[in-house]
Amino acid sequence: MKTWQHSIYNLSKWLFIGKPSAKLAQLAFLCLLFFFAACTSKEPASSTAAEKKGKAKSKSIFASIDTTLSPALIALHIENPKIIEDSNKEVAILRDLIMQAEILADEIPYQKEEIVKLLEQTDSLIKSLDYELSSNYSGMALSLKFRKFDCDILSFLYLSIAEQKSWPLHAVYSPGHMSLVWKSLEEDFYWETTSGELKSKKFYLNKNKLSEKDLDRSILLKPLSKKQLTALWQYNIAKAKFEKGKSNEALKNLYKSIEIESDWYEPYYLMAKIFERNADFERGEEAYKMAYLLLPSYPKMLHDFKKFYKDIGCLEELQELENGTYSP
Repeated sequence: MKTWQHSIYNLSKWLFIGKPSAKLAQLAFLCLLFFFAACTSKEPASSTAAEKKGKAKSKSIFASIDTTLSPALIALHIENPKIIEDSNKEVAILRDLIMQAEILADEIPYQKEEIVKLLEQTDSLIKSLDYELSSNYSGMALSLKFRKFDCDILSFLYLSIAEQKSWPLHAVYSPGHMSLVWKSLEEDFYWETTSGELKSKKFYLNKNKLSEKDLDRSILLKPLSKKQLTALWQYNIAKAKFEKGKSNEALKNLYKSIEIESDWYEPYYLMAKIFERNADFERGEEAYKMAYLLLPSYPKMLHDFKKFYKDIGCLEELQELENGTYSP
């Protein structure tokens, strides 16, 4: 007889053979045993509920975005869900730009020279909007209205054209910056939208004093999905509000950004700065810890984290950061 069959046979024999009084006690013991097993195998209700609530929130935020829209139109929709109308001037600018992109080649090139030529043509097409480069964080609507573009605006415009043409062009994020990557069969070609020229992954790593190991922890320099782009745009809105002194409003967008995509340091870093400004040092420390876990070697964040501990008098933690032995 198999082991499990033998065990069941012995259990049933023990339960049902014997005096009635003994049977009652045996049955009560068995019920207690099953109850104990059920209780000990159950996950904590609070953490399960919180996890389900977090997932549901993330889905609901992203579900409200119409992903059939081009990336630039998605950005407008996040800023104002009622703005997606043909009569809106900013929407008309985007639709006109995409229509003009019809002159670009439909066949996807695979040779480096052809890819670069196509990206240069796209750059010229966007330059026809007669914009100025700007480092200020503004929404898509304001940027289109006043023709002041940063790396994010330019990348979203490229992506909108690329989606229309079915090109393998994707946005990539690095600290404080967005650029593009063309995924070809042979190698990845990185494109800097602010200068309209080809770059390498090494260029972005050196610029931010990062190593290949840093890329394992988060979404750094990886092709971004539309879902991740919505998280990035929520952060952009938060950054613009923060620079205007609207810290509490900025926090709302940061929470949305993290709910959609949690594996990048930037929202936590800005959150830490807001809590620090509000003298909420406990939550400020937690936000810094999250940023540190995702990008521990990034100089700017590391400098501010050390200053934070110095300012609040946590000298032991400061020393650990200085020695490279800090463990959140």
